[in-house]
Amino acid sequence: MTDKECCPMSESTIEVEEHEGVATVWLARPDALNTINKAVAKDLRATGYRLAAKRDLRAVVIRGRGSCFSAGGDVTMFSDHMDDIATYMLDVIPDFHEFLLTLRGLSASTVAAVHGVAAGGGLSLALACDFVVAESGARFATAYRKLGATADGGITHSLTHLVGPRRALDLMLRSDGIGAEEAVAIGLINRHVPAADFDAELSSLVSSLVVTSPLVVREVRNLVHGAVSSTFAAQLRAETSSFVRSAETMDFREGVAAFMDKRTPVFVGR
Repeated sequence: MTDKECCPMSESTIEVEEHEGVATVWLARPDALNTINKAVAKDLRATGYRLAAKRDLRAVVIRGRGSCFSAGGDVTMFSDHMDDIATYMLDVIPDFHEFLLTLRGLSASTVAAVHGVAAGGGLSLALACDFVVAESGARFATAYRKLGATADGGITHSLTHLVGPRRALDLMLRSDGIGAEEAVAIGLINRHVPAADFDAELSSLVSSLVVTSPLVVREVRNLVHGAVSSTFAAQLRAETSSFVRSAETMDFREGVAAFMDKRTPVFVGR
């Protein structure tokens, strides 16, 4: 992931870089620990729409500028709008949620690259991605209970399906946060690496993802995300339909031909 070009889709609180089908979305409020306010939520929503319109997109990496990934919701924003907080948050949360839904619907793999802390809405954002890789010193916290608030960003769904209801309740109602090693052990994130190796590990992970047919990525993501609320019989039917769709593509022909020829396939997304 070198020699990146800055993409014109950059927003005031969000920066986007693109290189060879990989878009890196930077949360760009380092002085505020990349906390999420109204402007960030709207910029994320707009950025998501632009990414969804790109046909050559193979992977999206979400990172944070400065000392951390994201400390979650902007508490200053809450304090400044306390007199009309319900109305105000109904103008903020839907934009954030729309970005997460757009992210989930992409035909591209999504990766959260976490350093420092991912807390509250920042953790929600990380867990909405397909893969989470973290620096070994990173910490993960739900944090909402300390503000006397419940959760947003789909974190109750993500946590429950990743670690089970008992562990999810523990993380939401008791824990002050966990380190990267424990996060890997309970299945919250994929892996952690020392800070010195972080960029190389991230680059290796993304490189391993972009060689897969984007059609397969889309279908597998839909199957896996659908499995959490599906019966086994329904999942078998969904897999049958998905395989038939993929088998009719040029990428499937290329994959079979490359296997027979003992070469690396070159997928084109058709």
